[in-house]
Amino acid sequence: MITENLGQRSIQRAFLTCACCACFFFISCGGGGAPKPTVIVSKVADRVFVSNQQTNVLQIVDGQRDKVTTFTVPTGAGPSLLLEVQSKQSTIVYNSAEHSIGTVDNATEHQSASVSLPGNAVSVAITADGATAYAAIPASNCSGSTIVGAIAVVTFSSTSITGCVPLQGVRNIVLGHNGATLLAFVDNSNTAYYVTASDLTTGAVAISDAGAVLDHPANAVFSSDDSTAYILSCGEECGGAAGSAKVTVFTPSSKTLGSSASVAAAREGLLSGGKLFVAGTVPSAVPGGSPQGTVQTVDAGTLTAGGSAVISDGIHDTIALGSNNQLFIGARACSNVVHGCLSIYNTSTGAVAFSAPVTAPAGDDVTGIEPIPGRNVVYVCEGGELRIYDTTTAALTANQSDIIGKAVDVRAIF
Repeated sequence: MITENLGQRSIQRAFLTCACCACFFFISCGGGGAPKPTVIVSKVADRVFVSNQQTNVLQIVDGQRDKVTTFTVPTGAGPSLLLEVQSKQSTIVYNSAEHSIGTVDNATEHQSASVSLPGNAVSVAITADGATAYAAIPASNCSGSTIVGAIAVVTFSSTSITGCVPLQGVRNIVLGHNGATLLAFVDNSNTAYYVTASDLTTGAVAISDAGAVLDHPANAVFSSDDSTAYILSCGEECGGAAGSAKVTVFTPSSKTLGSSASVAAAREGLLSGGKLFVAGTVPSAVPGGSPQGTVQTVDAGTLTAGGSAVISDGIHDTIALGSNNQLFIGARACSNVVHGCLSIYNTSTGAVAFSAPVTAPAGDDVTGIEPIPGRNVVYVCEGGELRIYDTTTAALTANQSDIIGKAVDVRAIF
C-alpha cells in the first residue's frame, strides 16, 4: 500500500514538473501573446491632462484640488497638442518630436494606438467620435504625391494613414462639428479651400471667388449646427492689405461665400450665444509701427461688428470662454514688455486684464487654455508652465501647481 502511494506521488510530481516546463516554454516562446503594459489608473475623479513635452508624458492633475498627482500617461516623444473626443472616452495627442498622432484611452490612462506622419503637423482636427484625425503637413507629401504639402487622413481603427489630400503650403484646418466639411487655409494666399470628408478623391477645392473677397484667410469658426462657417481674413497681419481684416460668411451646403464684416484684426475666433469674438494683431496700429492686439465682437446674425478692445499682441491661436464671462485669449511671440501673452477679456463689461510675463526659459507663449467644469478656474499653459486663474478676479489663484518639464496643452477629461 505504501509502495503504491509512493508510486502515485512520483507520477504526480513528474506530471507537475512537465506541466510547469511546458508553461515556461509556452510563455518564453511567445505563445501567451506580447506582454501587455502595466496600466495604473489614478483613481482621480476629476482629471486634467497636461502634455509635458519635455518628459514625454501626460501629467494627471486633480481638477478639484489644483494639484499635480504622481500619475502620468506615457506617450510618444514630445507630446504637445491635445484634442478630446465628444464622449470624453479618449484623448488625441500629437507627439511633436516624432511626428505621430496617438489616442489615449481615458479609462485605462494608456496610449492605445499611434500613427506616424510623414512630416511635422502644424494643425490637427478630429471627428467628434475620435475615430479619424486630419493633419495639416505643409512641408511633406504623402501617397506618392509630388506636391509638397498635404492633409493626411488618419484612421485609428487601422492605425494607418488611409487618405491624403495634396495641398501646397497648407497651414491651418478646421473641421465642422458633424465631420462633413473641412476648411483649409494655406500660406500667403487669398484662397480658402474645402474638403468633403465623404469624398476625398475630389481633393481640396478652392472656394469660388474667394480671391476677390478674402484677404489672406487663416481660420474659420463653425456654427453649432454647421449651417454656417465664419471665415476670418487675417489681412495685414498675414501679409495682406492694411484694413482688410474681415469676417465672411461661408455656407457649407452650397459651398458659397456670403456677406462680410470689416474688423480691426482677425486670426482667432470663438462663437458663443450668437456673438463671434475675433482676436488678432494690427501690425502698425500705434504710431511708430508698434503692433497692437485687438478683440472685437461681431453679431453672428446681422454680421455687425462692435467696438474693439486692446489686448496683448502676437500670433493669437488659443482662445476659450471661462465662467463669469471671462474670455481667455492666448498669443505667441508677443512683445511681452508690460504684460504677458495672455489677455482676459470680460465679454459683459469690456474690461481687459493681463497676465504677468513669464520669465521661464520657454518664453511667454500661451499654448493651451482649458476652463475647469463647475469651477471659477481656468488652467493655462504659459511659457511652459501650468498657471491657474480665478475668473472672479481675472488673476492667478493663490494655489498654483508646478509641472516639472514643459507644459504645452491642457484638457479636462471629466
